[in-house]
Amino acid sequence: MLEQLQCHAYRNFWEAVPAIARGLEESDEVRIFQFTGSATIGSHDAAFHSLLADRKSPRRLKILMLSPLSLHDMAERQRMSRHTPEQYIKRIFQTLEHLRWLREAGAIQVEARLYARDPLWYFWIFKDSVVLYSHALGVGRRSPRVELREPRGELRALFTGLFENAWSEPENRAVDFDGFDSDTRSLREEVDAALGRMRAGADVHRVPWTPSALPSPWNISCETHPHVIDLLPFLRNELENSSMVFYCGATGETRFGKKNADFAAAIGARGKKSRRIRILLIAPWSEMAVEEKVRASTSGRSAAETRDAIFATLRVLGELRREQALDLEVRLRRELGTIRLYAFDRSVCFASFINAGPKPSPWVLLRERGQEALVPFFRERFEDSWEEAGGNPRGIVDLVEVVAAPKRPAEPEDLRRSAIVFDAQRFLLTIDGEPQKLMRSTLFFLLALASERGAFLPMEQEIDGKPARRCRVDLGTAIGRETARRVIETVHGIGYRFQPWVRVINAGQPGLRTQGNLDT
Repeated sequence: MLEQLQCHAYRNFWEAVPAIARGLEESDEVRIFQFTGSATIGSHDAAFHSLLADRKSPRRLKILMLSPLSLHDMAERQRMSRHTPEQYIKRIFQTLEHLRWLREAGAIQVEARLYARDPLWYFWIFKDSVVLYSHALGVGRRSPRVELREPRGELRALFTGLFENAWSEPENRAVDFDGFDSDTRSLREEVDAALGRMRAGADVHRVPWTPSALPSPWNISCETHPHVIDLLPFLRNELENSSMVFYCGATGETRFGKKNADFAAAIGARGKKSRRIRILLIAPWSEMAVEEKVRASTSGRSAAETRDAIFATLRVLGELRREQALDLEVRLRRELGTIRLYAFDRSVCFASFINAGPKPSPWVLLRERGQEALVPFFRERFEDSWEEAGGNPRGIVDLVEVVAAPKRPAEPEDLRRSAIVFDAQRFLLTIDGEPQKLMRSTLFFLLALASERGAFLPMEQEIDGKPARRCRVDLGTAIGRETARRVIETVHGIGYRFQPWVRVINAGQPGLRTQGNLDT
């Protein structure tokens, strides 16, 4: 099931170390696809080296590293880092020395091979998880890491197949640990000769390599994005060009909840019934799913607001279906799950519902040119969840009926009886006629919202020396969090604006955006 697939993104190598340590402790066999190995086992204080050395029983280790003869790839990598080919070569031999030491100490049973061509991404395969990253996103410890866990083991088996395919490439060179001294001496002589030719100005050609017909790590690129906003141009392009689109989410409001949302606009622009769109959301009547969503969310949205967001999304989708000749179907499920997913013809992108901190979980984008493995794998997981949702009599939603149903009130009943007014000329916010005592920066924040009524004010916009998000927090402290939500609409990743029922007066007066007005 899709719900069994869990992902977690880490900003750098050090954040991923606990997950790597856990995987190493639990695994009898570990496969490593690395560049030089220096970040994991290339020095005595490296996390992997220490963990392997402390093992009470040996672990089997298979490691693929770049050949020190691949000077072309090292020269390419030098453009992204301060490291020269000589430094990379030193790290590779250093890692091999440590592998031999661990082998002789009885800590590991090791096999190592050197691949001829540097791929775009690397990974570690453990018993129940895979940790992967791409050097295209940064070099070394700065590269974001992604941890994938799936209890059924199918994803691990998929990556194991990719690893074994790369392991078996005919251009690979096996490291002879039984005759290590003579083997490395011979390799060093070849490397020194190649470096001499490079220093003499000779062109460094890539080792001849032909991609395998089977899925290979070289056919796949991995990217990590901090939030879905960064992904919108890519998502829209894929939506417009893919014959089939699968989306699994919770409420859909950041993509579908407004008529002018980029993703909703892209769906409307397709206009071809031959293109399939399948969307899975949580059922608004499922108390368990809604409560889990509220707990997992960083937006502070209540259960009632979460249900409203789902209904808003369904209405927009219903209007799109009614207006366009689209093969569009939506199903609702009773469980939240752990993952958000887009699956297209050529790529997949996903993120976890379970946030690790105050910020939303990053999104992971995988693109595979061959499409033989990853895209079908995620599609099959989606289909499993789709069929399960279909087993619920209330799970298949007729969007036409949803649109025809009475719309829910745009605001709570008690809010309609209250009056919220911001006087931009007097710098005064009143609620039910009561003036609110606010800080100078908070008033400037409200003034900025009034000056651009209807547009979103970015969260990091500086207001009187503070970011807008800090001013929003100050407003909640002054008038209460619930009341502040009635005044300000927050869309995480985009910004703030006044709620539609807030009355703004004197916003068109000249000079209102100058700070001097408040001082007078």
